[in-house]
Amino acid sequence: MTPFPIADPRDAEGFAARQIDERVGRLRVRLAETEAEIDAALALRYRIFYEEMAARPTGEMARLKRDFDAFDAHCDHLIVLDEDLGVG
Repeated sequence: MTPFPIADPRDAEGFAARQIDERVGRLRVRLAETEAEIDAALALRYRIFYEEMAARPTGEMARLKRDFDAFDAHCDHLIVLDEDLGVG
């Protein structure tokens, strides 16, 4: 469980109507389906914005190494998976 609020995609009203699952070659684009997938997306956002692009995180973001804001509790998270890499 994350220490900050995120939307639970399984409980979202109308989630089935918003299903996205597309493939192009080895890449798959879909909505995050688990808290672990959302957490991984927030960690990636942190690495890109704060470690690579030198944005300034809040103290809480820096401590958790996650980029998050008030919208994460209400939004869907679109992820891209490289199916040749597998899990991990």
